[in-house]
Amino acid sequence: MPEINPRDRVISLERGLDVLLALGQGERMSLREVAEAAGVSRAAARRSLLTLMNLGYVGESPDGYEIRPRVFQFGYAYLGRQPLTAVGTPYLLELVGRIDEFASIAVLDDADIVHIVRETPANRLISVDINVGSRFPAFSTAQGRVLLAGLTDEQWKQESSRLELRRYTPHTLETIDELEKQLDSVRRLGYATNDQQMASGVRSVAVPIIEKSGTTVAALGSIVNAASWTFRAIRAQLVPELRQVAEKISDDLRAAPVQRRRTR
Repeated sequence: MPEINPRDRVISLERGLDVLLALGQGERMSLREVAEAAGVSRAAARRSLLTLMNLGYVGESPDGYEIRPRVFQFGYAYLGRQPLTAVGTPYLLELVGRIDEFASIAVLDDADIVHIVRETPANRLISVDINVGSRFPAFSTAQGRVLLAGLTDEQWKQESSRLELRRYTPHTLETIDELEKQLDSVRRLGYATNDQQMASGVRSVAVPIIEKSGTTVAALGSIVNAASWTFRAIRAQLVPELRQVAEKISDDLRAAPVQRRRTR
């Protein structure tokens, strides 16, 4: 994060956003639970909740506090400015119809990926609980590795310093050295695969979406059932499909360039 003068910080705003993010976990929460999740005092949590309720972003029921639909304004404000959303959606619909598997477009946000477009076939062998706005660690996902592999040396230095290599399955890599070897492979092959490193029984594959300057701005990926897809089949069938669609999206983006991600 950029260094700023402490006098320029609005602490009450930071606390309010922490409270809102805590409520975004999806469950109704008591005042005590909100305070603990947000890392603030109960008094600070109460003031933030009352303010957010007054603005219509939080509601209260006998079961506790919860976020209200008005918070979607923030997400839609971002998506509405993203050419990737408009350009990518029709291509994803066609792609999902051909491969009969989940597909999405994700962008990098610090050490996480965020899905900004996603499509799921009606009949699928694996249940994918991923929605627009879903976040996952970049290091343990195929899309994340595509995006990390597209960073400059300086950007990678910053990102790697804040990566937390948490172990999700017995297959999850554990060191930066292991990750860097995989990123070298992504740069060499032009795509990334992931074998059950985020969730058991799940494999994934991703390719970069590249703007005219050569910068990777997003990753197009698919998540499949490990019991149904071998890596040989993924390379032979899914990689060419994903590449074809990614190239079309990249071509279309030349007429509507994506705003480059700013390194924090």
